[in-house]
Amino acid sequence: MDFLRRLRRRRREPKALASASRSAGADREVKHFPDDRYVALAWTIPDEFGGITNVLLHRTATVAARTGRTIDLLTLAPDLDLDRAVNRLRESGRLKPGVRLRNVWHEFSALDDGALRRLAQTTNAVAAVADDPVAHHGESVATRTDGDGTVLQTDRYRRDGTRVVSDRLDVPGKGGRRTRRITVYATDGEPLGSWTSARALYFSWFDVVLGEGPAYLVNDSQAIGAFLGQYRRPNVVTVQVIHHAHLAIDAPSASGPLAARQQRTVEGLDGIDLVAILTDRQRLDLAELGVAVHNGRTIPNSRTIALKDPLPRPRSRGVMVARLVWQKRVDHAIRAMATVVRKDPEVTLDVFGSGKKAGKLGALVDDLGLGEHVELRGYDPRAAQHFETSSFSVLSSRHEGFPLVLMESMGAGCLPIAYDIRYGPSDIIEHGVNGFLVPPGDVRELARTIRTVAGLPEKRLAEMRGAAVARAQDFRDDAVLDRWVEELAAARARKRSIRRVSIQGRLDAVEPSEGGARLRGTLTGELASQGPQLFVAWRGRSEALYGRAVCRLSSPAADRTRSFDVVLPWTAFDGLPSDVLDLYAEVVDDGNPGRARLSADPEAFTHEQVHVTAYGNVSLRHTASASVA
Repeated sequence: MDFLRRLRRRRREPKALASASRSAGADREVKHFPDDRYVALAWTIPDEFGGITNVLLHRTATVAARTGRTIDLLTLAPDLDLDRAVNRLRESGRLKPGVRLRNVWHEFSALDDGALRRLAQTTNAVAAVADDPVAHHGESVATRTDGDGTVLQTDRYRRDGTRVVSDRLDVPGKGGRRTRRITVYATDGEPLGSWTSARALYFSWFDVVLGEGPAYLVNDSQAIGAFLGQYRRPNVVTVQVIHHAHLAIDAPSASGPLAARQQRTVEGLDGIDLVAILTDRQRLDLAELGVAVHNGRTIPNSRTIALKDPLPRPRSRGVMVARLVWQKRVDHAIRAMATVVRKDPEVTLDVFGSGKKAGKLGALVDDLGLGEHVELRGYDPRAAQHFETSSFSVLSSRHEGFPLVLMESMGAGCLPIAYDIRYGPSDIIEHGVNGFLVPPGDVRELARTIRTVAGLPEKRLAEMRGAAVARAQDFRDDAVLDRWVEELAAARARKRSIRRVSIQGRLDAVEPSEGGARLRGTLTGELASQGPQLFVAWRGRSEALYGRAVCRLSSPAADRTRSFDVVLPWTAFDGLPSDVLDLYAEVVDDGNPGRARLSADPEAFTHEQVHVTAYGNVSLRHTASASVA
């Protein structure tokens, strides 16, 4: 793939890239944002939040400021107290003018009967079925539970006491299974419409909110990303922003394993019109899996960064802004400080953040006798201001996507010291020029680097601070928003038609091939484009394994069949744990995805590792130390 070669070349030329970006941005003409409606999407807005929610709120406010329009930010969490969230965000200055926060469950009680009827007439709704109400005593939400306390039904009520929605989880289904039913009611108690899943209800709400005009739906949520690819409308360009590392922390290569929580999102990216990937490195790794090849683009996070001379500050003062959770590995920074202060007792580190590990981290500070050197200051929505008065910052995470704190730190002339984990630090920091990279998990080297920064001559520190500020300018709002303008318009141009793609794939032969196994077979289906992309994909049954290889596809025969062949390279399975891998035929036809299990005649294969199930589906028995021969 040509773009893979370009990405690899760009990764080898970071200095040239940064220089070109700055020079091109010096006289940049601000680009006109598309007239199509822009709507942001998230699962919730936590009381205390970090980088992803910060990025979401900041980008949405930036779009509102450039367009002069009101931008809706939709949320789906049933437990979000919308009024409280709005007040809290306004008080802290995070909810900017032009941004309107909305929540699907909150809006039910505000909709009149006519609006509820329109919601019930959308394509995802089914015939309304009434359920007995849960007894309530004036509260807005009432629940029914079983003997173990498991919630079986949640009813929501209007201020006048009438029921507006019922969410029942114990509807009798086939085979004795429990199924779900969500029903909305008019003010007179008439059931107006039902949905058999929350996802179907969300899609109906999207239809009502977005209407029939051209729109962009930009999602930053990992949870919503698991199903957003199934929301396909001819007028709506869907966008998924990939904030997290898609690979497991200990993945030996780009082949995986995947991070378990990311697997469904990765597998569903064919249904997304634009996949916004924060770094070239992650985009390359996704492409190595065969994913986001046609719709993936690199769009980094941005920040409002004023170009100004860094303020003077004590060289020994450090700061860390991170949630106190397992992912952030704050204990490494604390243990590194224990080593640092033995020889440099003037060095200090202030840690801003809250989380489940707060108690244990506080005890660790006490146990190591660091009370005068490390201070856990708790959550502070304005913690980033401390970068301006600190000499260095520390990032010791296990994984990241594109750490916002690095941009904020560098923009303030605070030199970042970061573990060189997958995605983020090495895409932003040039080691020894505008910050420092440390081998992941190496506490001793982290301590040595902190001591190095604290001991640098003032002239060298000033040079590096200036370089850090200059690098941060590559991610300023106007430049990155221009990138969004380009890619949204391109995604709209690529979106031609919406249709269901139904295919069948049959495996006819497996043959040895140099460096892999060659699979030959037949694809059947109504494909519209002249050059559809076909992949043979594998999915682990027990492990978070997924990947695919692009096939060579023949022209269609009179009976709509096409022959295909593909080589599954052994390098794609190097280092992966043993598992049974189910094989699929996956196609992208003019932007429309299709997927089907790869089938075969059970009598046709006696291969030791290629297995045909009783249902005629093909699986591969992968052993960690073995290859198909």
